[in-house]
Amino acid sequence: MSGISIDVVKFKNNLCNLRSFITTPLFVILGKSSDVEVSNMNSAVFLYLFGYEFPETILLISKEEFLCVTSLKKSVLLSPIKNDISIIIRQKDNSNGKQIQEQIKKMSNTFSILDKENIKGDFSEYYMDNLNFIDSSDIFLKLFLYKKEEDIFRAKKASLSANNILDRATKFIENIHKNNPTHEEIQQRIEDFLGDEKENDKLEFSYPPFVQSGNLIDTNELYYANQNNSFISFDNLVVKLGLRYERINVEIGRTFLSSNEKIFSRMKDLYSIQERIINFINECKEIGRINEFLKEFSSILTNQDIIFSTGLNLKERLIEDLRSGMVIVINLETVIDKKVLVLTDTFYLKNSELIFLTKKSEPLTFKAEKKAIGLRTKRREQDIEKNLRMAEHQKILLDKLIEEMVSFYKVNVNEEKEEILEKKIYIPYKKESLVPRKNKMLVDKKNEALIIPIFDFCVPFHISLVKNFTKTILDESGVIQVNFKNEIKKVFNENKKVDQLKSISYTAPAFFIEELANQITDLKKYFSQKEQSKDAEIVEQGALKEKAGRKVVLHECLIRAETRTALKNKVNNLELHENGFKFAEIEILLSNIKHIFFSEGSPEEKTIIHFHLINPIMINNKKTQNIQFFKQLTNKTSHDTSKINDEYTEFLLEQEMEEKSKKINNEFKLFVKEIENSLSIKVEVFYKNKCFYGVPFKENIPVSMTQECIVYLNEPPYLVITLSEVEIVNFERVILGLKTSDVVFVFKDKKKAPITIMSISADSIQDLKEFLDSKNVIFLETRVNIQWTNLIKTIMEDPLSFYENNAWYELLNPEMSEESESSTDLDETSFEEDSPEEDDEESDSGFAEEEEEESTFEEESEEESSEESDEYEYKRRKR
Repeated sequence: MSGISIDVVKFKNNLCNLRSFITTPLFVILGKSSDVEVSNMNSAVFLYLFGYEFPETILLISKEEFLCVTSLKKSVLLSPIKNDISIIIRQKDNSNGKQIQEQIKKMSNTFSILDKENIKGDFSEYYMDNLNFIDSSDIFLKLFLYKKEEDIFRAKKASLSANNILDRATKFIENIHKNNPTHEEIQQRIEDFLGDEKENDKLEFSYPPFVQSGNLIDTNELYYANQNNSFISFDNLVVKLGLRYERINVEIGRTFLSSNEKIFSRMKDLYSIQERIINFINECKEIGRINEFLKEFSSILTNQDIIFSTGLNLKERLIEDLRSGMVIVINLETVIDKKVLVLTDTFYLKNSELIFLTKKSEPLTFKAEKKAIGLRTKRREQDIEKNLRMAEHQKILLDKLIEEMVSFYKVNVNEEKEEILEKKIYIPYKKESLVPRKNKMLVDKKNEALIIPIFDFCVPFHISLVKNFTKTILDESGVIQVNFKNEIKKVFNENKKVDQLKSISYTAPAFFIEELANQITDLKKYFSQKEQSKDAEIVEQGALKEKAGRKVVLHECLIRAETRTALKNKVNNLELHENGFKFAEIEILLSNIKHIFFSEGSPEEKTIIHFHLINPIMINNKKTQNIQFFKQLTNKTSHDTSKINDEYTEFLLEQEMEEKSKKINNEFKLFVKEIENSLSIKVEVFYKNKCFYGVPFKENIPVSMTQECIVYLNEPPYLVITLSEVEIVNFERVILGLKTSDVVFVFKDKKKAPITIMSISADSIQDLKEFLDSKNVIFLETRVNIQWTNLIKTIMEDPLSFYENNAWYELLNPEMSEESESSTDLDETSFEEDSPEEDDEESDSGFAEEEEEESTFEEESEEESSEESDEYEYKRRKR
């Protein structure tokens, strides 16, 4: 903070010059640092008077008065000039905002304002409300057009550094064929060159180095950061730099060309036009005649701002005749064969003659040719272009999804909320007299309740309200702590006075605590299984219409389902009928079939036909949603190959097994063709060479892809994910250096739990992304794991608001998601740093106490941290 000081003498002189232009009181305002544009004239006034920019500060200047509205911290910096200005302290919470507005109105109802279009942000809008303004930009622009000797010195310093940086960039670009970098890599290299300059503490870029090539150049975005991460085009590479030395700006721009004669000839025309403009200005200084002269080149030049002044403002419009003391930029742009060419230089007008500040040059070329690109570079370029196409496609899909969901929830939002609330209300006892009266904790499995004695009352809690519990055994006694879910507030959210019970601790002998813990665990499992069985109710399929005449049959099949059945080892025929299938007493109707899969076998693997049903059916009194039919090849036998002729015998057996496997495959193929022809249903086949390994259950298994699904059908438990039902796919723990990541499939039906496949190899992620993109499935990336249960609960409390506020866009861009973690509307408990759910068994009350202590500490240190951030802003924005 000690490094910031205001030159009092310079302030008084500049204030006197400024007041000479004032007729109506001048209103100058700066919002937050992020709201200030590069070429804002309000910034120039602050730099002109103080030498620094003061964010969230207002200056009201008239012939007699100078009123400054700022924070307490900044008012200390203005103390050297306190005799010349009146300072109003603005509170941090803006509690005195209305009084400040009244004081501003007392000074005047009408103010002169500068560059109003570039004044943005909530701070500016608040204090500019209900005021009348007159645009006086042209009047005060005269103040900045003519530079003092010290400003000319700074312009020369900035130009010298700009020349050095561009020279180093030219050497790097001329040999660009050696590494073939992207636009972003060249931009980063130029930014690194600035750090090597002698007075780099006084230098900064006016805008990020502009590096673009090919047909994608947008000249309207020259003053903003370049985000093009593709490889360069050798036909035209535009490099443009804006550099500032102690507040004064200069600009330089060059175009690097290949050996294309047509483009090279047009570039020579630009250099010729520049020379003609310089010669004309040396002879004539009248701005009107200069503008008329520039119209001669309108057929070649595509930009409008050909000549402008620079200084405190990056671009200052010339409204008066030229004279000594001006710093001028000549910016020439043209287009040929959709290729943009740029030539920009900064000049100093001295003794009626333009003098180059930036280095005069000839057309620049590099030696690289397209044929110099190697196979590896081509692949890298193709991967980048493919990723860019996928990113654009994903945004289109996400926009479409948001639009569909908003229209859906506008109609169904009330029904969704009612269903959620109905599921959350459980009443274990209809009457108080039915509650067991014992002076100890009990588990009532019949009524699915946990009875806890509190003072002289036995209070029942339904097991659905229990989140988890912890037990602590100390010698002969023990303590069990029951933690509750945050359900009560959500059910009775209309009553804001409802308090949430977080946990209850109960002390008893050690053996009784052990028994209680087992009983609670069993009851939670029982209740969970009961709820799952409710969700999968049996729906009557209807009657099977048997086919008359010759039946299509797959002979001697075995059946396998998700659960063990008595039919497991029984061989029977699978019959195809008019509206379904029949295997012994089991009937599968076409109307209840969601997917049919076929997988060819080998001597090591079975040939299978797999049915994934819409609604489960009963097989031996067990619900089954996945049924698989296959043929057993033979039992495996072993041979002693040490004996003579046994090696040849084993070879014959292997050939026999292969022939049997081919025969079985052909039988299944014929049956599949009959299915497709008779029932008009598509049987899905696994994609070849499209497989990845992951852990959806307990083991690392090969997961395959089909036309509509992602599946694992080798052994129970089976995995079938229908892509049309998936809303988003989230790749978690995607961090450079990690060999594996997790993938979560979130369904459009939020009642269905997300499916997680863990430990997928990083090498398989790109192929999986391409597959999902080809199937129009939205995928996202996060660096942390997400607790999807909590997140979905939060979303479903107000789904319409979630989708109206851009929905999953918070997670689409990794950088964006990191920046917005603190401000997102989603429940913060939805995010976790790779921690399993079991870690959640700790006391919630203990966490609450820690959070209170942390919040207290934050309140105490808030003022100190804000002062440090203010100091950082002053130093960063020092000109």
